[in-house]
Amino acid sequence: MGIYYHSTDTLRFRFRVQKSIPQDDLRIGVKVVALVTAGERGGLALEGRVRDTLKAFVNVDWSFSRVARTTDASGYERVELRAFSRIPIAENFNLEERARAASREGMVLSSPTTDYSLSRSRVDEAMEQLRLEVILRAEQQAGTISQRTGRPWRVGDIVFGVADWSESAGRMTSKGGFRQAEDEPFSDGLDDDESSGLAPSERVTLIAAITLKSNSPAMRERR
Repeated sequence: MGIYYHSTDTLRFRFRVQKSIPQDDLRIGVKVVALVTAGERGGLALEGRVRDTLKAFVNVDWSFSRVARTTDASGYERVELRAFSRIPIAENFNLEERARAASREGMVLSSPTTDYSLSRSRVDEAMEQLRLEVILRAEQQAGTISQRTGRPWRVGDIVFGVADWSESAGRMTSKGGFRQAEDEPFSDGLDDDESSGLAPSERVTLIAAITLKSNSPAMRERR
């Protein structure tokens, strides 16, 4: 007596979804050089002076990189560090001049730099939205194919972060997507969610491999 079973048919395809995220802030860095007297070497007085100078430059909370200390020929200690923060886009103007204006005797700010990359939290939020969009589109596709073929299809599995178009899709994120500035073109020119205005934006892309499954209507005998 044979054992009869249903085989499973599969359909495989890929979705690419993307989102343009306007950048309302950016990361800023600035070099700080301070001359320290013997009375300031305990650290708290120096930190207070550095923070006051930085707030005169841009009034935000600042964090610091590793501090380098050397002895100056005059007997003062020379302290060098870089300070970093995220600032609103509206604060991104005349940074060189503002750094010079905020500098004071014994405390010099110079070489401000900017980085328009989105913060990790905003990228993670966008990736979550894109994953949900992929799931919704996969379920819709399964429903459409079920209606057209007259047999039920279901989502079998979804693999997020497929590396198709990886050379043109931009930088890989920790969540399996790709990041790209709006002025970097995609090879196929698909721009489903363009931003507008003068503010810069970053485009986040997610590519997913979808497998739909359906039980074959034919019974097969396993021998």
